[in-house]
Order: sequence, then structure tokens, then C-alpha cells
Amino acid sequence: MVSFFDNSESFNSFKPFNFKFLNVSHCFENETVDWELCTVSRLWRYNLHYFEFLSDGSRSDIEKISLIQQWIDKNPVDTGTGWEPYCVSLRIVSWIKYFSCRDMDVPAEALKSLYQQCIWLESNLELHILANHYFENIKAIYLAGLFFKSRRADRWASGYAIKLNEQIVEQFLPDGGHYERSSLYHQVITKGLLELFSFTESVENPELNGLIPLDFLEQYICRALDFSQQIVFPNGDLPNFNDASSVPCLTEWNMRYAESVNIFSQGHIAEAYNYKSSGYAGIKLTNDMFVMKTGPVGPDYQPGHTHCDILSYELMLAGSKVIVDTGVYEYQPGECRAHCRSTQAHNTVQVAGYEQTEVWGDFRVARRVSSVECDLNSSNNSHRITGAYKGFFARPAGLVSHTRAVDVTVENDAISCLEINDIITASGSDNCVNRIHLHPSIIPVLNDEDTNVYLYLEGDLIAKLNFKGFDGVSIMDTEYYPDFGVREANKCLVLSSSGYFPQSFSYSIEVVLK
Repeated sequence: MVSFFDNSESFNSFKPFNFKFLNVSHCFENETVDWELCTVSRLWRYNLHYFEFLSDGSRSDIEKISLIQQWIDKNPVDTGTGWEPYCVSLRIVSWIKYFSCRDMDVPAEALKSLYQQCIWLESNLELHILANHYFENIKAIYLAGLFFKSRRADRWASGYAIKLNEQIVEQFLPDGGHYERSSLYHQVITKGLLELFSFTESVENPELNGLIPLDFLEQYICRALDFSQQIVFPNGDLPNFNDASSVPCLTEWNMRYAESVNIFSQGHIAEAYNYKSSGYAGIKLTNDMFVMKTGPVGPDYQPGHTHCDILSYELMLAGSKVIVDTGVYEYQPGECRAHCRSTQAHNTVQVAGYEQTEVWGDFRVARRVSSVECDLNSSNNSHRITGAYKGFFARPAGLVSHTRAVDVTVENDAISCLEINDIITASGSDNCVNRIHLHPSIIPVLNDEDTNVYLYLEGDLIAKLNFKGFDGVSIMDTEYYPDFGVREANKCLVLSSSGYFPQSFSYSIEVVLK
């Protein structure tokens, strides 16, 4: 699960009981919140229980205290959505932040409830999930240890500081990325580091000083910010690999938060980069960007946010998205969730209709791709990114190896051409399908005479695609999900090939108009 609070856009809060999460609005009538509202998704209800709207400046303190009181009255201990550990964790932090930054008398009942939630959470840590959930659990208890004054609180601060130190080292990779390999969750956990830094810096109790060294936190925050600055698109969007949303609000929020505590990204933005640990490789220019997913699916013990997107990519030209990842519409189990995680939803090769990795349920993964490798070689104005993996475990004839080499030519700080070469190695024969998902603003036109595809943006020709080694090229209708709860119609190019392995095929994207 994840939080999607954006103070500037997510809430139409002229009314205290009007909420907007995941691009879905709901106004509760009669100033009474239905905390188990059944007409919205479970993730929407999660966001309601997070209480991150306490940071919304357009709501008055009277309204916020009223909502806190309603929650206490309507949500008895260990009952309902609000008492799922992830919800409890984020709500604890929201209440502590709100109470800490207000010159007000905090209602005794609210403090009692907050303390009770912390005690309950300590007995319900999500050790069966770990990863970002566990990080949020122990972060909440640690901050409660700094907030409250008691022997138990001191134990929370000292004990959970040790756990946080361990989790930060484990969850952040050497290149600065978060180990779940999702750009969105990277931003969420980076926000958590910033909250830890801010609260730890403000500690006045000498016995609690240094539990989490500030220079240790700053080191990890700087690396995380550097990573973000490199992989984010020129317009601020995030790559949509694994479970991720391209909306840039969290990236901008983290940068502002970091500056407010005098932490600044020091990283140099490279034209070509290869983050082998995190699995992001690409070319970043002033208005153009190519980024490819080149790493493992995630931590072996928690790959729940995995998609079948290895060697998939996204492309921006002249500040406009051209080729996109399908994205994520929702976390609800079902056909849409399954499609978003499938191989056909990404810009990569699918063999005989099988999946790269066996994803199932809403957050489950069985056998997954292995031997994932990536190399970057640059010379003058050209860059070659080569990635490879083994996958398609469900294929009866045996495993499949996929190697993709992408040659990117750069001229005058712009991408002028891409050549994408795929080699599929396996036993026997089968059909392969290569898909290219286009941004909704891009109109493809297939020329039957030369089998080229021409891409148009607002009536202007921007690129021409040439194909080699394919049996057929077609255009199909599909959907694009740039953010949770948002669906847009778009086009997908479908390139097919069949025969005995090994098979090799390629296509080039020649940029025509900049």
C-alpha cells in the first residue's frame, strides 16, 4: 500500500468532509464520516484513515480535531480498515506531526488514543510483509518514542532506532534507489527518511540524541535525492516501472522538504546512466529522455509490486511523452490489476502468450526472471544499453533468454534516433510479440506500402518507425493509466514474429521533427 497525499491538488477541502484520494472525490453528508465507505476502493479507505489531510491548510484546527474525535468514536481498537497496521503507522505519524507543529492544547482523549495505537502497533508489526510496510511500522513507533515522555516511549525511541538503522541499510541500494524497484515507493520511503531527519534533529532530550545519526540519514537522503533527479523525466514525471504513478507531486514535495532541513541533492545529472543495483538505465537530456527497466523484480522475499516489465522502456521527445508504460489503475484484485502487471502491458517481448514472471493475485509472485544483466557503453554522441534475462517459466518447452540492445544517437542535446534489437533464445519454435505502447496524444499511421509507422503529435510528424524481422505489424486500441483511478484510451503497436529459435528482430525510431 502507499499514500497519495498532495496538499496542493488532492483535496477539494472547502468543506471539511469533502475528500479526494486516487482521483476519486467523495463528500460525506451531515458532517459524519463513514470510515468503512463501501462505494470506494480499499486503497481509498486506507488514505482516509491515514489522516494525511491534517497537513491541508484549508481545513481549520476545529475541523481537524472534530475528524480525529470522530475517528476515535467510530473505530474501536482492532476493528476495521483503520486498524490494519499500515494504516495505523501512517496515522500515528500524521497525528504526531499535526500535534507537534501546533501551539494548541491537544485533547487528552486524542493523546490517549494515539498512545494506545502505538502499543497496539508494536504487537502487530508486519513481519510477514516487511519492505516498505515494516519500515513505516517501526518509523511510527520510533517517532512516538520521541513524541511521548515515558519509560515505554524511551524504549520505543532507543529500540526502534536500531531497527530503523538496519532497515535503511537494507532497503536502500548502493546507487541510492529503493530495493522494491518502484520509482513511486522510492519517493515514499525517501519522504520517510526526511521525516526521520526532521524529528531526530529536533530532539531535545540528550539521552535520545544520536540514536539515528543525522549524518547517516543525510548520506542516505542525498543518495536517494540524486537517484530521483537522474531517473525523473524532464517534466517531473516518474518512470512507471513496477507499481508506480508518473504524477510528480511526491518528487517535488521531497525536494522542497529536503531544502527546508538544509539537505540538497549534489548529484550531477549524467547524459547516460546505468544504475545496476536498482535496474534503471537510460539517456537524459534537457527535453528528451529514454529509460529502460534493466534490473531484478525486487527483493526476493517481497516482490509484491512486481510487473512483467524487464527490458521495457519509456521515451520522451521534445518534452512530450511518446512511448509509455501502461501504469497502474488500481490495487483491487481483478482483470485490470492482472493486465497492468502482465507482459503485454509493457514495451517488451512476449513469447507464445506466456508471462516473463509468474505474477498472480494482487501482490503475489511465483517464479521470476533471473540472470538479469545490463551494460552501458558510450562513444561520442551514441550510447548502447544492453540488457538480458532468463524468464517465461511457464513455457512447456523450457526457459527463454531475451537480450535487448538499444542504440541511442544524440545530436544537439536531443535524441535523433533509437535502434532496438532483440534476440530471443529458446528451444523449439514459437511466436513472439513485441509491443510499443504510445502516449494518448500520439497518433500512429501505418503505411501499408513500406510497412513503416509514422507517429504524429497534434498533427505534426515527430517520428518514423522502421521494422526488420517481423512477420506483421498492426495497431490496437488499449488503455493507459498515468495515475491511480485515471484511464485514457491510447494505441499500441503490435509486432509479431514466429519460427524456430533463436529469433532476432529489430526496429528503429527515427526522430523527424523536434
